[in-house]
Amino acid sequence: MATEHLMYLAAPGPAEEVAATVLRDGQEGGLIASEVTVASVMGEGINLGSGLRVRISHVQPDPKDPVVADMQIVPNTLFYFRLHNLEDRERQTDEVVWLALDALIRFPGDAVLTFQLEVIWLLRRGDQLWLHTEPNFWTPERLQMVPMPYLQAAMHFPD
Repeated sequence: MATEHLMYLAAPGPAEEVAATVLRDGQEGGLIASEVTVASVMGEGINLGSGLRVRISHVQPDPKDPVVADMQIVPNTLFYFRLHNLEDRERQTDEVVWLALDALIRFPGDAVLTFQLEVIWLLRRGDQLWLHTEPNFWTPERLQMVPMPYLQAAMHFPD
């Protein structure tokens, strides 16, 4: 069974702008192949060399969605990350963190990175960033990737 993470972002601009920026940064950082296009990232998604599948799309906020209903975040952009179970999961998770943080650096707005709408790995409200306390996800190496001040707390979606 594959592991999936979702990141919801309430960006000030359209999802296409977010996708184009993250794509460019990922290509410059060597994470994403140079021939990948915004259309492919926003269409069926792309597979990175690590096996991680990434798709960025426009999301229409649903008032019943726990991100909207419980967290009061009204996203316009959705990142879909699917880890390939037969590949290096640590490397893939590093890439999830890299891409998520890149979006946070480039775009203001509330955001939440979740594991299957159960665990909240990352939450940004305004200028405040919280990271989950789970050391297997937020390893010392990944914490060093975070370019902004943060707090840590064990965060989950309400039952």
